[in-house]
Amino acid sequence: MIKAENICKIYNTLQVLQNVSLEVQKSEFLCITGSSGAGKSTLLHILATLDEATSGTVYLDQLNTSKLKGAQLAKFRNQTLGMVFQAHNLLPEFTALENICMPALLGGKSKAEAEKKALELMQTLGVKSRANHKPSEMSGGEQQRVAVGRALINSPKIVFADEPSGNLDEQNAHELHQLFFMLREQLGHTFVIVTHNLQLAKQADRVFEIRKQTQN
Repeated sequence: MIKAENICKIYNTLQVLQNVSLEVQKSEFLCITGSSGAGKSTLLHILATLDEATSGTVYLDQLNTSKLKGAQLAKFRNQTLGMVFQAHNLLPEFTALENICMPALLGGKSKAEAEKKALELMQTLGVKSRANHKPSEMSGGEQQRVAVGRALINSPKIVFADEPSGNLDEQNAHELHQLFFMLREQLGHTFVIVTHNLQLAKQADRVFEIRKQTQN
């Protein structure tokens, strides 16, 4: 499902990633770990097409993502990938239901179709009762579940998450992690998650550790 070959990333003169290669199989649950500043989030953003590698190649579902530009890349990202960030990044002026529907509407689905799928997801995620609440009216755990629903609305093949439980307390973090595994079992998504959470890493199918580059 994912194949990255010799990924390098240089910011000005700082080399963050050097010749990183990895493969992720369909429906695999992979955690990316490592110390702060090792380049975990940078790698995740490159895999998720949110950033470009200085050199190297990323294949997602056997497609070379470097060949996609502009609207073509945006369409691929919308239809194939889901993204969950540490900060929920929910739009404050919209309800939970509207936030979840956004990617589906941008992808061309009708409002009725988007809302039907969103409500089904909210039921699964345990936040259906918050459908008409705005982010400021929800707890942190509820907001993160809504963010997960937004990531899943277009039935992506791959879900990327960057420290998704980093802002949650221990109980909410545990519930979110179990939710991810349940979704993987029920829906077959491939999960790639950057995390410092050792409990989550222990439950993953595989852990990919990045070590910080030493500068001369």
